[in-house]
Parts: sequence; structure tokens; C-alpha cells
Amino acid sequence: MIYKLGVENIEKAKKLNGSEKDIDFFIGRMDFLASGENENGFIITNDALKEYTKTALGKFVTFKYSYLEKDVMSHETDLQICGYIPQNAEIRFAEIEDGNLMASVDCVLSKIYCLEVYDLFKEDNYRPVSVEFSTVESENGVVSAFNIHSVTLLGKNVEPAIDNANIQIIKFSKDKKTSRSLLFFCLLLHRFSSFIRIFAPQNRIYT
Repeated sequence: MIYKLGVENIEKAKKLNGSEKDIDFFIGRMDFLASGENENGFIITNDALKEYTKTALGKFVTFKYSYLEKDVMSHETDLQICGYIPQNAEIRFAEIEDGNLMASVDCVLSKIYCLEVYDLFKEDNYRPVSVEFSTVESENGVVSAFNIHSVTLLGKNVEPAIDNANIQIIKFSKDKKTSRSLLFFCLLLHRFSSFIRIFAPQNRIYT
């Protein structure tokens, strides 16, 4: 049986009472991309933002954890997967300064397979994020079409190219009785997952 993540999984993970407590998922809300000019010097129009942020649907949330810094890092060549943006999630747009728009979307993050990430959010429920995408059409620094490949969690000391691009957790599990053996097993799986590499296009851009 193939298990497909979708909006129904978000609703399932939000039900944390009684027998419906969930140890698998926690739910994030990301402000992940904005129109206007960013720190990398290119410009995304409002129309392009509304049209092409839909390419984030079905894509991964990624990270690279540093055991030395006890934090996630930035855009690395060996990013790991910690979550997923459901294919049928709703992308919302809110007006920010100068008439620009900020795009936001909910995502499903793995709890038991990414314990370090889960613990980071328990300590500080605000993490900067950055989008990896490749441009499809651009002229004079204005990006008129793009394709999103992933949204990456950034370390607390890394400045995102988009001001206020962030992820916050909107629901944690209340389940305190997860067995130590299960957590140890999942931690081993997570260690082995480090052999998995994500190869993004060569012309990818970080925001």
C-alpha cells in the first residue's frame, strides 16, 4: 500500500486528543516567498508570484543539521528531507510593504524521523527559510517565471534573502508516552537517510 500525504494528513495530525494523538507528524506554516526585489538582486512580480508559487506544491522541505552547531545550516549539496508540501495545500497571499505580496503555505513535517528538527522548534518556534528554484524566464533581473524545487530550513544565524521568510509550527503533538525503543529505531533510520542526496538543477537560485 502506498501512503500519500495530503491535506487530510494535516487535519489528522491536528487531532491530538484521546486515541487520536499522533507521533508521526507536526504541522508548519511557512511564509516562503515574496514579490519585489530581494537580497540577491532579482525581482519577482506579483503576477509571477501568484502564478508560479504553485510549483511548490508536492515538493519537499529540506534541511542539513550540524551536530557541531546544534542547528540547521543553509543551502548545502547534501540536503535531507524533513517534510512535504501537500499537493492540494492552499497557497495564501498577504500584502506586505510597497504593495508586494508574501506567499504562505502549510506543510507536513516528520517528527520521529527528524528528531533534531523537531527539538529545534520546541526550543524556538521560528526558523528562517529559503526557497530553491530555477528561473524559467527572466530579463533585466525581473523573474517572470520560475520552478520551485524545495524550501530549505536555515540556521538562526543565516539571513534569508526574503525578509521575514520563516516557518513556525502551528501544532505540536501532546503525546509524551512514545517508547524509547521506537525513538531509537527512528533515529537509526534517520542516520541511514544521510546517504540520500538531493541533486538540484545547476541553475538553481536561493532566496
